Order: sequence, then C-alpha cells, then structure tokens
Amino acid sequence: MHGLIMAAIVQTRKAIINADDFGFSPGVTEGILRAHREGVVTSTTVMANMPGAGEALGRLAEAPALGVGVHLNACQGEPLSPEGQALAQADGRMRRTATGLILACLARPRLLRAVEAEFDAQIRWLLDHGRRPTHLDSHRHVHAFSPIFARVVGLARRYDIRRIRWPQERLAGAGWPAAPWRQRREPETLEVGLGLSPIVEEALPKLVAAAARLALA
Repeated sequence: MHGLIMAAIVQTRKAIINADDFGFSPGVTEGILRAHREGVVTSTTVMANMPGAGEALGRLAEAPALGVGVHLNACQGEPLSPEGQALAQADGRMRRTATGLILACLARPRLLRAVEAEFDAQIRWLLDHGRRPTHLDSHRHVHAFSPIFARVVGLARRYDIRRIRWPQERLAGAGWPAAPWRQRREPETLEVGLGLSPIVEEALPKLVAAAARLALA
C-alpha cells in the first residue's frame, strides 16, 4: 500500500510560574517554598542584597526542582556594591519606587552606571554561592525602562544567562477587580515602548522637565 502518511506534531506550551522576592523575609521565603511544594510555582528569583538571602539559598535543598534566577534590585535594601551606594539614602538603604528610580536616572544619567554595577554584584553573589541563574528579572520591573534594560541585556550576555523576563502588565481595568490601593497610588508596573507605566508615560513631558531642572540645580 502506497500513500502519504501525515504525522501531526502537537506543540505543547509550558508555563513558568515564577515567584519574586526569594530571601526578602523568612515569611516570603517560606511562602515561595510552600507554593512550590504544594502549588504551581516552578521558579523563583532571589533578592541577593536582602539580609535573608543567604538563609533562603540554604533552604533550596528542600526544593531541588525549583529554578532560581536573580531579582535585580535597585529600589530597596542595602546595596551590595560600592557603586550602589550612590543609589542609597542617608541611612545606607535604597528607598525608591520604580518611578522614583527612573526619575533619578533621568536627572542624573550617571546613576545608570551605579544601577549596572549593583545588578552585576547581585548576579555574582548568586554565582559565588554555586548557583547559575536561570533568568533575570527586576524588583518593581525597573528593567523595562529602556536604558536599564540595555544594561541588563549586557549583563546577561556577560554571564551567559539566556532569559530575561519582559513585563507586559496593566493596571486592572473594566470587568476586573479594582487594583490594590498601593498599586494605584504608586504605579510600579512598566510597559513595552518607552519603558514607563501608562500613568508615568502620560506625564512624561512634565517629568523630563522636572528632571532637567534637577540636573541644572
């Protein structure tokens, strides 16, 4: 019997469920491990500059199948790098929203070098602890801001990290529950394009003008 046999190739999609902020606090770390053990979480990203990061990494023996990346952080906690001190307040801690960090970088572009150096130190921290990052993402999605994203891409190439998260989220709209008050008050989700939240993008001319005045002050 002669004929053409067609084989159908069924493509399956795999979802990666990632939990950020591993090491942020003992409670967050425990919640992520439990969500992996009893739920759907398959990956996490560690906040290398947080005091609980070392303890969190030690608990990964409980979750050998959990993927581990780096949650690049230039907004909160004490910086790991000397250069990162430029991002800190008087008390030595970084305390900025995503919008605040973007405005600071617009006003003082040299801060981008400090952001890159701090991200580099956080990646090396995980490597020095014997873990190769599965991917990179960032606290408050600041890496969706184009100048920061370019530096994150460079770091990924330097350390042969093959994946970077790209956020495309929006604040809740019609038909969805209202966004939490804090999210509405401090929009921290970033968009493709200019790399700013829709609210910030709408106000961009005023923000750039304000940044220019700060730079000249």
